Amino acid sequence: MNLVVMPLLFLSSAFFPVVQNEPLKTISLVNPLFYMVDGLRGSLTGMNQVLDPFVDLTVVSMICVSTLFLGAHLFNKSEL
Repeated sequence: MNLVVMPLLFLSSAFFPVVQNEPLKTISLVNPLFYMVDGLRGSLTGMNQVLDPFVDLTVVSMICVSTLFLGAHLFNKSEL
């Protein structure tokens, strides 16, 4: 579990900004936690770090809906 969670947490810019380093920024755009941290930081401080908070909210909403449908589909198959 730590093998997956720790890199996601460090690349989410929660501890240090990844905006200054272009390769880290490119890798962070694949990380779903990055959009959550960036959206929360942008909505609380009023300064958007990388993306607009509405873009962050849209991406996080799409991730939530897609994982909800995937989980419902997999749970439905396990009931058979």
